[in-house]
Amino acid sequence: MLKVREIFSSIQGEGIYVGRRQIFVRFAKCNLDCDYCDTAHKREGKFCIVNGKRKILKNADDIADEIKNLYTKDIFSISLTGGEPLIYTSLIRQIHKRTDIPLYLETNSTLPEKAYEIKNLITYAACGIKINYPKFYNDSLKTIEILSGKNLFVKVVDLVCRLLLE
Repeated sequence: MLKVREIFSSIQGEGIYVGRRQIFVRFAKCNLDCDYCDTAHKREGKFCIVNGKRKILKNADDIADEIKNLYTKDIFSISLTGGEPLIYTSLIRQIHKRTDIPLYLETNSTLPEKAYEIKNLITYAACGIKINYPKFYNDSLKTIEILSGKNLFVKVVDLVCRLLLE
């Protein structure tokens, strides 16, 4: 089953790098089940959507090739998003080896041991803190500490989303 659901080039729409062009690599699966999540992430798929077209990508080489095909000189970074990208640290290491583009990690910050595994590969990090999951607060703080110095910023979206949904 494919671990990447989507690859596309677009403009970052949130955080401190809003307006920067990125290649987004959207991973399947997440270890949480947030009510407000806008991403289909329950399971891995059989195909990947690459710039709107279904493709079967068999391995990290195929993923890296699609990233390279989307690369333009105005690309700021590869946004590793999800789902939860830290579930796939092995694949992230392989993508890093096969591309020469800075990595921008967008994480829910609940897997500090996984963040530690790839901290040296990450250039930028957006760490979410999940208000609705207090059992992960300590993990979030550990993840933020591990990724500090990686052009890191923290986002708290749960409260805003809950207010908008009410």
